[in-house]
Amino acid sequence: MENLEHSFGSYLKETLGIFVKLEPWEGENRLPFFLQNLYEFFQASILHTPCLVMVPREEAEQTPATVHKHIVQVQNQWGHEVIYASRKISAYNRKRLIEQKVPFVVPGNQMYLPPLGIDLREHFKTIRNARSKWSPSTQTVFLYALMHDRGQGLNPKEMADLLGYAPMSMTRAFDELETAELGRVAMEGRQRVLRLDQDKRTLWEKALGFLRKPVRKRFWVKLYPNTCIGVEAGLTALAR
Repeated sequence: MENLEHSFGSYLKETLGIFVKLEPWEGENRLPFFLQNLYEFFQASILHTPCLVMVPREEAEQTPATVHKHIVQVQNQWGHEVIYASRKISAYNRKRLIEQKVPFVVPGNQMYLPPLGIDLREHFKTIRNARSKWSPSTQTVFLYALMHDRGQGLNPKEMADLLGYAPMSMTRAFDELETAELGRVAMEGRQRVLRLDQDKRTLWEKALGFLRKPVRKRFWVKLYPNTCIGVEAGLTALAR
């Protein structure tokens, strides 16, 4: 797989016709250790502007608020523009990065560099969730929506109150359903709203691969003669 530093330069050359060479930043050791562990840093000149490219070492996405906070910390040491570069960013996080004016580049996909006057949007790929099975909260939301939603849409706060989960769990559940392409999440006023935009049979068939079975383990039990199957309860249990 092509490394991100090379694909970053190739992307700028293909889209803007400029040659950008990334070089390791020697000032990295002045940063806190947690930032050094989370990112690699490369300096470059883009359209005669000194820039520092911040590349995550792990595939897992950071939240936009976290990325913004880290960029501010890096800028205190660098003093110029800092660009967040990642191989993939979810559609929802891309929107939040733009709202916070965080410069970012997804090579081959999108470039948002407001300090340089660049906002290039191509197609945006939906990221598949790394986990093969949904979390229990996501499965609960999906089954509820499948049985009760009548097209009015669902929002995280109402679902949290209704199903007994924390609002943050419902937000993650909405993200997982959108990633699996089983619903659309959009802002309506100040609320995030989830809508299922396919017929229920199609949704059920698409969801089968993500659903967890309620059976965790199976055991063989050998019964003695005249033994009742099951657990004693009620007066029988009390008498014993």
